[in-house]
Amino acid sequence: MNAPLTLTLPRATTVLRATPATDWVVLDYEGRFLRRKRLTSGAGLSFLVDLAETVSLDPGDALRLEDGRL
Repeated sequence: MNAPLTLTLPRATTVLRATPATDWVVLDYEGRFLRRKRLTSGAGLSFLVDLAETVSLDPGDALRLEDGRL
């Protein structure tokens, strides 16, 4: 029997207000209220938003991944 595949997603733990980034996600109004959610960027990067509390994102805000990517 094969062992289950474990996928570790990069985590976004910080919101930077009005910060330019090279990649993007498109969220509707309700989708902009985030705390913990899996997202996929326009460039195809899947990552986990894991914030301490629920945050409402505004256009132009960036999520910083633990490895420093925006």
